[in-house]
Amino acid sequence: MVRGRDNCIVWNGIHHKTHTHGGSSHYGYPDATYFNRVKNELADKGIVIENAQEISDVIAKQTGKIVL
Repeated sequence: MVRGRDNCIVWNGIHHKTHTHGGSSHYGYPDATYFNRVKNELADKGIVIENAQEISDVIAKQTGKIVL
């Protein structure tokens, strides 16, 4: 593990969904508070997304796919 590097995936301290079903108790959807929790956890690490368009732009840049 390398600490203090830019552009690295961080798993510690950020909730991740590992199932497409089962609800929050099984790390899946539906989970009504998931996105708000993740936004707060990312903000604690200095990553702030201002709006939905910014999210779409980032995904499009990374994947080459347009997200509506």
